[in-house]
Amino acid sequence: MTARYARRLPACAHVEIGTNLQNTREYLIHLASELSHVYPKTSPQVRAANQALRAVDQLRNALDNASADELPGDGWAPTIYYGANDDVRQVDLARVMEVHWAGNPSCCRPG
Repeated sequence: MTARYARRLPACAHVEIGTNLQNTREYLIHLASELSHVYPKTSPQVRAANQALRAVDQLRNALDNASADELPGDGWAPTIYYGANDDVRQVDLARVMEVHWAGNPSCCRPG
């Protein structure tokens, strides 16, 4: 019998989630900064924004660890979940997706 959670996310899902989490993190940094200019730093508003930012960071960390285990060799890059120079990130992600498509030719190719 197969383990209940033996499945893995494909590289395309990791890349999409990583991009969304990076964008969310950038927004939350901006939001926390804006709120801290309006409310005291110990206010519930600023604390909640910082807590949301920490939660996103924890999720990125957990998914980065999972992606490193799930995507062997050239199929993984630290830039999936963590920021880098955008040009470097795009090169890394293109390589990850090419490796993914080589092993999964019908999976998630752009139309």
